[in-house]
Amino acid sequence: GLRYTVLPNKIPKGKFEAHLEMHVGSVEEEEGEQGVAHIVEHVTFLGSKARSNLYAAGVDSNAYTDFHHTVYHLSSPTEIPEDVLKDVAQNFDHDSSILSQKYKLPNVRIPQVINMGEEMVPLALDALREIAFDAELDEKRIDKERRAILSEIGMMATLDYRMTAREIEELHKENILPKRLPLGDKDVVKNIPYSKIRSFYDHYYHPPRTSVFLVGDFDAERAERAIVRTFASIPSNRTEAKKQFEKIFGSLTDSLK
Repeated sequence: GLRYTVLPNKIPKGKFEAHLEMHVGSVEEEEGEQGVAHIVEHVTFLGSKARSNLYAAGVDSNAYTDFHHTVYHLSSPTEIPEDVLKDVAQNFDHDSSILSQKYKLPNVRIPQVINMGEEMVPLALDALREIAFDAELDEKRIDKERRAILSEIGMMATLDYRMTAREIEELHKENILPKRLPLGDKDVVKNIPYSKIRSFYDHYYHPPRTSVFLVGDFDAERAERAIVRTFASIPSNRTEAKKQFEKIFGSLTDSLK
């Protein structure tokens, strides 16, 4: 199943890093799929509402794809920032819904928000779970990220990049790496069907291919409990679980359309 590492580190104070590594990269692409791993990275990461909602709390995030891995990482304060808490305190007698919308915090009662303390760790883990296992991959987002990646390909058309690609080709003549550069093939990125993008995600984004790393200023036992609570319910084989669901509920779902 999913593997995780928890490493408490008091420096820098009040900060932590949360990384989720999918053990899948461009080498898993089939012929005619060059760039699909990169597309999935973009769509899952930039399409995550849970991730974007953390910006107001001072969370930085990024992602990248290489030959063998796709990595998503968050850099976060351990506690909800003081300016947010001051705003909460000033509205102590009110319902939390307006503040939740303003700061994208969980919609809970105000006293709970004030005492959240280290609750940024589970919020970060929730974002990583959504990216890796609950992504929507809707067509509008896919098309938006196609354009972004095509722009990246255009910007990378430099002498340095061509020299690097040529070096990889010379060093790895005996394997597939030169034909699976993570950036992707322009024509494939532009034209690959939505179904193949979703199929790649469904096929490879599973707990056995996942490693989670938490490093920073937090209580290790609480952090470990948060990891287990966040990821324990995900089936080891999401594709098989999806097939079983459709087998049982498919006809009912079709009848309700």
